[in-house]
Amino acid sequence: CAPAGHTCHSCHLLFVRAGSLGEAHYVTTPVRIGRSYALYRVEGFDDSAGGALIATSLVSFHDVAAELVRGAPALGTSRMPVAPRPPPAASSGWPSRAAANADGTLWWFSWADEAGSQPLDARCDGATRAALLGFLSDYSLLATAYAAHGREWSTAMMTSLDHTIHFHAPLSDPLGWLLFETEAVWVASGRALCRGRMWEASTGALVCSATQEGVYRVAERSPDEAGRSERKPSPTIRDALRGPPAAAQPQAPPARSRL
Repeated sequence: CAPAGHTCHSCHLLFVRAGSLGEAHYVTTPVRIGRSYALYRVEGFDDSAGGALIATSLVSFHDVAAELVRGAPALGTSRMPVAPRPPPAASSGWPSRAAANADGTLWWFSWADEAGSQPLDARCDGATRAALLGFLSDYSLLATAYAAHGREWSTAMMTSLDHTIHFHAPLSDPLGWLLFETEAVWVASGRALCRGRMWEASTGALVCSATQEGVYRVAERSPDEAGRSERKPSPTIRDALRGPPAAAQPQAPPARSRL
């Protein structure tokens, strides 16, 4: 629906209520269409729940090509962190994921499976590539709060409240490796605010950054649970740091639910 030549540069999404795995539909409303920017409101409705509103967002598009014609320079960007090289083959699962450090804040992602097949068309358009980045930015961002509180607490409830993503550079290879650095900025009062930045491994370009806030409630662990955690740190993260990871996935935090 955006004007020709415009690409998505930001999306600000709020989750209204839990959705189902059934059918959904979306309604797009233009807010303002200017010469350089176009803004739309997009609302999602759960058809399996009587058409209830489940999410609302503002999506903005920018005519980047016109800015470049006017001579807009590249003045600065964040550099990709130093991390163990991405594995030679993706781990099992889709999307593939491999830990790049021991504290759960640096991850490799890829959309190709371990057999090297291509579940996505490498020639997919810019909108599809933006959607791929949006999915990955939500895949483990809020879970960073799980690593932030150490071994004294266990997660009782974790669910997204809102999610913002900014797109910086076009994704040149949708099937290549991406490095996602995450940080728990604030975890208190039953909420967590996390942010992340994602780089394309083949180019070193910062392709997007994201911020997510969610409900994050914890329960104090019993002495037995705390002791077991001290004696048995996650072996999959250690394995990933030694070099090419095994097929086993890093241990994931508790499953998320929608509020």
